[in-house]
This record gives sequence, structure tokens and C-alpha cells, in this order.
Amino acid sequence: MLIMAILVLAATSISHTLAAEMTDPPGLPHTLYGILTLKGAPAPNGTQIRVYAGGKLAANLTTPATGGPAGSYRVSVSGTSNDAITFGVDGYEIGQTVLFRAGAVMEVNLSDAAFRYAFDSTNITGANPYTWTARDTSPALEINANGVDLGNTVISIATNQACTNVSPDAVQRCFNISPQFNTSRNATITFYYYTSQIPAGQTCEAMNAYHWMGTDWESLIPDDSYGNNGRSCAQNPYSLRVTGVESFSPFILKNSLPTAVQLRDFSAHSDLSVHYWLIPLLLGLGLFFKICSQLKQSKPSQAYQSERAQDL
Repeated sequence: MLIMAILVLAATSISHTLAAEMTDPPGLPHTLYGILTLKGAPAPNGTQIRVYAGGKLAANLTTPATGGPAGSYRVSVSGTSNDAITFGVDGYEIGQTVLFRAGAVMEVNLSDAAFRYAFDSTNITGANPYTWTARDTSPALEINANGVDLGNTVISIATNQACTNVSPDAVQRCFNISPQFNTSRNATITFYYYTSQIPAGQTCEAMNAYHWMGTDWESLIPDDSYGNNGRSCAQNPYSLRVTGVESFSPFILKNSLPTAVQLRDFSAHSDLSVHYWLIPLLLGLGLFFKICSQLKQSKPSQAYQSERAQDL
């Protein structure tokens, strides 16, 4: 009986061990391969890709993979089961993520396509900075309440997409900050963004932040004690720090003041602009048909014209 019990325990132990090894073989790397696309085209040769596992740098490589096409990559990384694997490319924001699985071989095509960060609610209190992190482990946003608590705060960042209905217009990284206490605050905010997200004709050195007030945009005050006049432009991600922020909602970054009609839902990816040029066209067509109708009503009939001719 004792021998039978020992055999059963041994068999159970072996079964559990084999099941664990089949599920997640220990010590094996996770292999990833695919194509990196930037601005709609395969990444140039020599583009550097950083790979992170669990928030730590796991690999550094360049495109293309040996013997592969333009933009291709192949990498094997070590990590812990279910670690988030993320990617970084200098000047760009890459949204793709996968979970680490030892021994897995997976195709993951990378790109700078639009995506959204939806962070968990954070209780912002005191006078210490709170930082939210981007996919490449760089800071994405920093808020210091300066002792005037914001309470539970929800942060949403829509990236690699237009924030307004006039594109290109603002930096293609859109910030929505929704605190529990939203008025009479005194916060300092640092916004981060990447080179590829700056519209043509605009520069980091002239960047400003604007806050949507419900009917128009409010220009925020750069923190002169930070970087160069509130702007840090030496390396990606660039940043802009503003002070004295009293209330919250959508924020955008832009060199010049936006117009009030330029706000749209930050969650949208498509251009929802109204084609205002249609208005005068439609009015003109309406007037044309009205005139035609009046002419038709005033024109004598052929029978009436014939009778008039006989009378004459």
C-alpha cells in the first residue's frame, strides 16, 4: 500500500512538472520577428529598435534582419512569464505590445500607427511629481499638484494622431486629464512628445501648450526654470513644462494659438471636419431652382399665345 502511494505521488509530481514545462518552458527566450513600418514605409536600413521586457531593456538591434527585406527585424529576448514586451525607436512612438512566453516564436509587425494610453486612476496629492510612462519606458506625462490636491485622476493620451479637425495642426499626441477636483488648482504639468509627432513647420523650441475651456483655448505659461524657457529639445522625447494650471480637460501642444472650432473628440482617428465650402454652393443651387420655378410660372402657355395671335 505504501509503495502504491509513493508511485501515485511520483506520477502526480511528474505530470505537474511536464504540464508546467509544456505551458511555459523555463529559461527559453521569446523570439520575435516582423517588419518595422514608419510613416507608412519600411524603416530605413540601420534603424535602431530597442526591445523592453517588463520595463527593462532586453535587446538592441538594427534593421534589416540578416538576409531579410527592408525594415525587417528578428530578436530573441529573455524575461518572465507575462512580462509586457514593448518597443522603442528613436523619434517615434511604437504601440505594439506582446506578453512574454518562454519558447514562443511570434511574428509582430511594428509601426507608428495611432493608439491610445488609458492609464489607471491615480490619486494625485501633495507636492511630489507623478509620472506616467510610455511604451519605451520614457516619461509620457508628469503632474505635480503643488500641494493643491487633484484627487483621483484619469489620464488618457492619444498618440500618433491628429487632436483637432484641421490637420496637420497640433502635435500628434493629445492629452486628456480628468481629476476629481478640477477647479482652483495650481498644478505643474510636463508634456512629452516625439519628433515624428511635430507637424511640418513647427519646432520644439517654439512649442506651447493650450487647454480647452469649453468655448476656446487657453494658453498656458511655460516654466522658465525648466530647460530652455520651459522646453527641453535636446533628445527624444521632447518636453514642455507649464505652471499654474488651474483646471483640466483636453490639452494640446502647438506653436500658435488654435481656433475655437478646431476641437474634436480626442478618441476619434478620422477627420470629422465640416465641408463649409458646400454651404454657399447649396445656397446658390437653391436660388437657381427658385428662379427657374418663378420663370416657369410666369411664362404664357402655347395655347394662350395662339389665342392672342388670332385676336391680333
